[in-house]
Amino acid sequence: MKSKRLILLGGFVLLAIGIFSCLPEFGPDRRAQRKVEETRRSLRQVGFKLDLSEFAGTISPEIRNRSALLVRAGEASPGIPIDRFFLAQGIESAHAIWKEPQLKRVDPFASSIALASPSDSSRSNGVATQPAEDLWLEFRSQFAQKELLDQACEAAIAGPIQFALQFDTPTNVHLNHLAGIRQLSRTLAGRVVMDLHDQRMAGARKNLLATTRLSTAWRPEPAEISHLVRANCLANAYNATWELLQAHGWNDEQLAQLQHEWESLDLWKDLPETASFSRASTTAACRLERHASLSAMGFGQLLQPLFYGLAQGPVSAVEDFANSFSYNRRQSTYLKRGTYEDENVLMLHYRDREDLWKKAITAPTWEIMRGLGVATNELPASSRFPSQTSVTINLRQNSNGLFGGSGGLGGMRRSFSTRIADAEARRTILIAALALSRFELKNGSYPSSLAELTPEFCQKPLIDFMDGKPLRYHAEGGHALLYSVGPDCVDDGGKSTLRERFTAQRPNATIANSDVIWPRAASH
Repeated sequence: MKSKRLILLGGFVLLAIGIFSCLPEFGPDRRAQRKVEETRRSLRQVGFKLDLSEFAGTISPEIRNRSALLVRAGEASPGIPIDRFFLAQGIESAHAIWKEPQLKRVDPFASSIALASPSDSSRSNGVATQPAEDLWLEFRSQFAQKELLDQACEAAIAGPIQFALQFDTPTNVHLNHLAGIRQLSRTLAGRVVMDLHDQRMAGARKNLLATTRLSTAWRPEPAEISHLVRANCLANAYNATWELLQAHGWNDEQLAQLQHEWESLDLWKDLPETASFSRASTTAACRLERHASLSAMGFGQLLQPLFYGLAQGPVSAVEDFANSFSYNRRQSTYLKRGTYEDENVLMLHYRDREDLWKKAITAPTWEIMRGLGVATNELPASSRFPSQTSVTINLRQNSNGLFGGSGGLGGMRRSFSTRIADAEARRTILIAALALSRFELKNGSYPSSLAELTPEFCQKPLIDFMDGKPLRYHAEGGHALLYSVGPDCVDDGGKSTLRERFTAQRPNATIANSDVIWPRAASH
């Protein structure tokens, strides 16, 4: 009887110790807390932003209403990307989608690219084809909301595009508008192709200008994912512009307007602010987790597995209690000390990241910029225990992959900065392509070199941001081939396989050794 009482007493003592060790009354680790306070104070003194409230700006009702209309129009549209129907042929050329009498969906992973033909199921040029279903009806179906899309076109052209930061919780930013903007970009680019197919040149020009404005007029929020969505919009405009420049009906003023839009866009200037925003949001997550979890810990959290275990027997109860005790002790230690350590590491990491971006955006080429270390997304492994903070960071990285693209042939993930560099290459190519079209409109043929565009059609030489050399350019047979060497900074001659060509035209793809190409128009 005495031994049973001793066992019972010992059990209560262990229970008390376990609960005692997990209760929040002991408070945080004072040394870790002081270190965080010192880091915050030192960063604040030199001007670094530390709180999410510092990123809240004011937006006029007119801009807010127009921007909201764009999101509504995007959400009401399927947003089929035109590159799903991209028709490639040969190594350096492509078919204009809008010229196809019948449209066939392209399989980028087939051994060859299948092209639709109104008369037969094969072509004599060696490119295999299959009997084509006409997909123009499916393509047209995404434009059912004509009135709303027309209003969205007017809204995009009318002025700046901007969205206010809104918070679900003190740490969770509302960015729900990104999906709508991304969808609208796809839809307006598709309307360019559809209008060209239906011989509505004026409508195609207007839709292209609106598609362009989703990149050039939008000031993204200071979040990486917002910048990636803008890069995605740029890639849609890139494809749509190529399609429209294969048609006649332009004048120099219209082409110059589009060229000016792209010349005015700076993709890099706001990137240091993304590191600042990441610092504020991730450290706020640390603080929220610390306060919420400590206040929720106590008797019930430790006793619950003990009661569940008793239903299975004394042995099970002891094992469950021991596991719960160990878990809660580690969790309590993490919350009282580890969250402060994580917060300190994150503040310093994003301080260094912000300083690095400030230096990197002054670099004249991507080759120099990537040498500074901006091409990596990796965070230091700080959390020693599963936490909501680490979940938040992982969700952000996964969202960046979803909206900005990852994988591709080889399954590699490109860094945030690499995708922005790719967008910068496309921006420069767009400027060159529009200047070439203006030259051709005036002179009846393309120049023998890009140097002939300066200064009448371009104020300064057209340099490939990737390696600092002139953009690669070849003109023959009344067609022009433009290309950048791409993020790997290796000149592959503007040549890729058919499979790579299809994938390289998709803004979400990653090709390890691929040039960024503005292809020649293929003969029909």
